[in-house]
Amino acid sequence: MITILQITPNLEIGGVETNTIQEASILKKNYYNPIVISNGGKLVNDLFNNNIFHINLNVSSKNPFFIFI
Repeated sequence: MITILQITPNLEIGGVETNTIQEASILKKNYYNPIVISNGGKLVNDLFNNNIFHINLNVSSKNPFFIFI
């Protein structure tokens, strides 16, 4: 199974956040393993309802160097 990692600063209501949830749901239905990393937010429950793994981390920076640290 292929794992896809999606990183977004938060999962509050908005365009990018809604798209992240939709993409993760589509990936799950097509037998991929999506994982979403964010600071959390109102839409985290949508991930759990679709059985999608979420990791709550401080990813407010979009710099990959700071994300990995």
